[in-house]
Order: sequence, then C-alpha cells, then structure tokens
Amino acid sequence: MSMNRRNSVIFKSLLIVFSIASMSRSAALDVPVADPVYDFLQRLESRAVINGYSGMTLPLTRDEITRWLLMARASESRLSAIERSLLTEFLADYRYEVKHNDQSPDTLLTPFANGESLGRMLCRLGTRQAGMPENHLAVYESGEQFIWFDIGARVRLDWKDIHQKYLLSDRYLLRGALGQALTFQTYVARFGKKYNPAFPEPYAEESGNFNFLQPDSIVTFDQVQTALVYHNKLFDLGFYRQPVSWGASGVHNLVLNRQSPLFTYFGFTTHFRDIRLTFLHGALLNDSTHFRDQPYQVRNRSKYIAAHRIDLPLFGKTTWLSASEMAIYGDGNVEFNYLVPTNFFWPAGHALEDRSNQLMALDISTHFISNVTFYGSLLIDELRFGELGRHWWANKHAVQAGARFAPTIATLPVDLQIEFTAVRPWTYSHKTLTTDYTHNAICLGFPYGANCQSWFAQVRVYFSRRCLLTGQYLLLKQGEDDATHFWGGNPTVSYELRDTTYNHSTKWLMGAIRTTNRFSITGRYEIVNDCYIKTGLEFFTSEFERERQANRFAFIELEVNY
Repeated sequence: MSMNRRNSVIFKSLLIVFSIASMSRSAALDVPVADPVYDFLQRLESRAVINGYSGMTLPLTRDEITRWLLMARASESRLSAIERSLLTEFLADYRYEVKHNDQSPDTLLTPFANGESLGRMLCRLGTRQAGMPENHLAVYESGEQFIWFDIGARVRLDWKDIHQKYLLSDRYLLRGALGQALTFQTYVARFGKKYNPAFPEPYAEESGNFNFLQPDSIVTFDQVQTALVYHNKLFDLGFYRQPVSWGASGVHNLVLNRQSPLFTYFGFTTHFRDIRLTFLHGALLNDSTHFRDQPYQVRNRSKYIAAHRIDLPLFGKTTWLSASEMAIYGDGNVEFNYLVPTNFFWPAGHALEDRSNQLMALDISTHFISNVTFYGSLLIDELRFGELGRHWWANKHAVQAGARFAPTIATLPVDLQIEFTAVRPWTYSHKTLTTDYTHNAICLGFPYGANCQSWFAQVRVYFSRRCLLTGQYLLLKQGEDDATHFWGGNPTVSYELRDTTYNHSTKWLMGAIRTTNRFSITGRYEIVNDCYIKTGLEFFTSEFERERQANRFAFIELEVNY
C-alpha cells in the first residue's frame, strides 16, 4: 500500500469515528459517587418507581442520571410529597440536560460582568425558593458547548471527648463539554487542619493523601480529581482520577470501595442494549510510598491495577448480576495483556507465569418484593476446590449479604439498610508490596481489611427536601496480629510470613479478637440554596483482651458552594 493511500485510509477512518461522535446526544460528565442523587435513585428503584437502575457500578454520567430522573417524573403520582419535592430539586440541578434540545440563546453569566450579574448571583445564593438549579460562579453555554466554574468553602469543628480540632477547606471545580464528543472536569480542594496529637484520627479526605505539618501546628494537604473523556453513542474513553464504587453494598464494597484513596486510571465503558461493560487500568502507589525512611528505589517500585466488570439485567430488569475481574501487578512496565477490556485476566495471568494477584467477584441485587432490595457479594482472591468448606489458609474469599427497605412512615421517606460481611484471613494480601490489593497501604476493597466480620445498619429519614437525618451502627470483630504471629488481617503483610503450622486450620477469625461498636447520627440541613449546615455525634467502644476503650465524637460543619 502506498503512503498516500495509507494516509487516505487513516483519514477516512478518523472521519467515520468523529461522524459517529457527532450523532451522540449526551456528554460523559461523571457524577461523583458521593452525590445524594444515587441514594434517591436507589430508593426509587426499590419502590419500583423506576425500573432498570443499578447502583452497583458507579459513577454514572449526568445524562444517565437525567434519564432516570425523567423516568421518575413520568411516575410522579406514585411519589410522596417529600419525594416529589426531592425530585424537583434534582431535576433543577440537571436543568441543562433536561433542556438539552431547546433552542435557547447563548448564556454567559459572570458575577463581575456588571452590577446586574452580581445582584443576580447574590439573589441565587441567598434564596430558599424550591426547584433552584445548583449554583455556578461563572457559566458559559452555547448549544453543545458549556463551561461551568464553581467555588466552595467548608468550616468544620470536631470534638473527641475533651479534645478538639478543626478543618478549613476551599474548593474549585471546572467542568464542561467541547461539543458532544469531549467533556472535561477538574476539581481541586485545599485543606488545613489544626494538629492535635491527642486527636490523631484522620479526616476522610486526608486518608491516603500526602500532608505537611507546618510550623504553626497546621497540617495542610490537598486533593485533585479530574477527567477528560471522549464520548460517542458506542462507548466512553477517557482518563480519570476520581472515586470509583464497584459492589452491591455501596457503603462497604468488597470490590472497589469509594472510601479508598484516589488513583489515576484509563477507563473504557460501553453498552449493548442494557448490558454494561466497564474497564479501568490505573497506577497505584506501593505500600512503602508513605514511609520516608525507605530507600527511593523501594518507594518508586511500580504498581498497577487492571479491572473490568460486566453488568447484566435479569428478569425484566428487576435483578442485576455483575461479574468482575481484577489484577494487581508491578515491578515492571505496563502489561499489554491487561489493556484489553474484553480479555480474561485469569488465564492471561497464568500465561504471564502467574506474577500478578488475581481476584474475581460476583454481585447481585434484586427487588422482586415491593419496597425491598436484597443484595449479595462474593469475592474470591484465591481458593482450592478440593479444600472448599475446610480450613485451608488459601481459601481467601469474602461474602456479604444485605437488604434495603424503602418504606414511607407517617409521610416521611425512610431508607433502611442491614448488612453482614465476613472476610477470611489473608484475603487481599499477596507476596509483595507491589501485588497486594492496596493503594498507598490502604485496602481497595472492604475498608476494614481481612480476618474480620461485621454487622452494619443504616437508616435515613427525609424530613423535608432540605433536612436529612442519618443513623449508622457498626459491630466489627477483627483478629489482630501479635508479637509472634501474623493472622492475615493486614493486607500489606505478605502471606509468606504466615505460620505454616496453621495451613490447614485457618478459620474465619484468627488471633485475639478486637470487638468494636460504633454508633453515629448525623444531620444535614440546607439553610439556603447550596449552603448546608451539618452536625453529628458518634459513640465508639473497643474491647481487646479485657481492655476497653470508649470515646465520644461530635462535629459541626458549614459548607457553602457557588
């Protein structure tokens, strides 16, 4: 083939790809996994107001969320008064997607353009009117192109018994679409907290992040999330750094937990009818990274994750079955076998001389009973079929079962979740610090690691569209290491350090058991549009070898977004 002909073929192929993209009607702008819209959609799915929604693989795009909200609006007569007001609020936040096909004029809003723009900004910030869209400091919208710029701030004060600390934060969010085929978003937040050695428990945003202790006893750290996505009607393809949630629990997933530290990854998503395939390949930090006394050569050892997941609807979309494969590998270059979304990782790992850590998982969710969703998860890290049901140490797996209830009690929407989880010793662990199932020494799966069992209950009560009360209870039993034995609870400890005399007598819980009880209640109230006050109490007890520890925690927080 001549050079001119080859260039012509490449050019025509690119034209076909971008022609497909131009036929798309949606933009792949992801909605953060902590957004309350997911809890609302999960409730509507349990109540069969919407059919076909699955929250087991998140995040979803704004266009996908809009589709479910519009489906709920079509069945609005089945909603309670508070549910209808919540739906109105969410639809207002997605007003761009709802009115996507309107021939509206170009929009340019900045607070400093003139006095009228500044006054309009202040009115939006201070309003309590229902159905107000989310705030933006600056807006540009022109057909298929838009850019939104938001800022926000938080002030939080915490108590632990008689000890105190505080957190100050500011955030900046830039997001938009350059036509139908390309979307982007970048979120940057800065944090500063008062250092108190008597109150060392980290904030959720602090866990796994690099921080600095300043001379004035202020600890500073930051967080960045970003995405650049090419989108068409066949697939989404992009680079991401954002929380990911894979699993049936939503709170304590066995596969990928939204509470784990952020990592940057290359992602691919496609749909065939209602079947969804999700793939990611990302770079992780090995367990030694946060130890400054480790040699640079150790801290710099490479570590990667490859994972893919398929979501299948069953029985008229009342049931969803998800299957996942994960591979953790490192100490080398990117492995091309793990860059193919449709490849099977298990045999691919064997073909690579079994140098990686392979895991598989199944998740199921069904709501065949009105107002109730049952779910379950099974994660398999390693097993030997001849040893199933016995105490072989390498039967490394985890099981989880739970139910969600969505009744309306005295006109108030109530969400209740009950869940049991058991994780066998040495699950998530592997031979080296570049192949265990962690990122920066924190487990990517179940947040409490292995060698544990837990009961979890959560209740949410919507008192109005502005007021939400949440209560949680956790009973956790964990086997802890001692001076002479590793019992497989810490995934950063190599399983080659185990006591081999227990190879055929490793039970579900090993070692001395620590029992933890944690009860918390939190409230959130929207004072005015996108301005929230939050407060909460937590009671914590821990018993280990006849010693008991008890603490009381409290916080109050003010958050403003614009």
